[in-house]
Formats: sequence, structure tokens, C-alpha cells
Amino acid sequence: MSFRLEIAGHKEIVRKLEIMNNEISDKIVKIALGKGAKEIVATMRGEVKSFDIKVKKERFTDSDLRNAIGAVKRKGNSLLPYYVIGPRISKEHKGFLGVWLEYGTLVHRTEPLTRKRTKGALKALARGLGMKKKPFARPGYEKSKAGALKIVADTLKEGIENLK
Repeated sequence: MSFRLEIAGHKEIVRKLEIMNNEISDKIVKIALGKGAKEIVATMRGEVKSFDIKVKKERFTDSDLRNAIGAVKRKGNSLLPYYVIGPRISKEHKGFLGVWLEYGTLVHRTEPLTRKRTKGALKALARGLGMKKKPFARPGYEKSKAGALKIVADTLKEGIENLK
């Protein structure tokens, strides 16, 4: 899952950031991007549909996935820091569920498949196993994109004005 949010049409903000001290402009950009990322994360969490599944002997619910959705700051180069937003995978975050929910499991895929389903997948489908897709990341991003962009732009403007 890869999405991109760019500030376009805010030439005045970009021009002022370019002439500022790099250390100060980096701080302002990181703060602004963090606030925008929080907006997208909150909307994605709200888009997660209710579910309760058992994988092997462990039970997973929609709250596990909501807790796994987050934003991780990445360095990038000095002019382009960025955040990776989506389900995190670790011992405490069960983000692998995100792929299953966003795209469904192979048993229930509706898109044209590159290969035929195996006999085992057809049997699983007949038994009612697998997950149908219940997208949350793309709809969450699309719904919050304009709001996040406004938050980022407003935060950048505010940061620049506070330096004057």
C-alpha cells in the first residue's frame, strides 16, 4: 500500500522554507508532517470494519488492527522527511491483518487472479474460510487527504510566522 501526499500550489511556503536555516525549517516540516500523519491515522482507524477471527489458536479483533495502525517517521534526505502510515507489524502490533482486510485472502479475491486457485483454496472457499476484502487504508487516506494537507500547510505557515 503506497500513497503520496504532496503540497502543491503553496509556493510562498516552499520559498520561505528554502531560504530559512535548514535546522529550523526541518523542525517545522517534521512537526507539520507529524500533525498531518495523525489526521490520516485517525481516519484509517475509523475505517476499520468490525471483525473477529481466529488464526491458529490466537483470536484477533478489529481493535488489534486499530492499535497497529500508526505513523512511523523516516529520515529521508534533509529536504524530504516523510512518514510511513499504515499497520505496523511487531510483537505488540498485529499489522499483518491489515493486508488481509484491505485486499481479502486469496480464497475470496474478486480481481482477476494471475494463477488459478489451488484445490485447497477451493475447498477452503466451499467451507466458508478466508476473508472478503474490507478496505480501510485507501478509503481512510482518500477521506483525510484534503484535511491532512490543510493541517500541514497551516502548521507550516504558523511555524514560519512564529519565527518572524
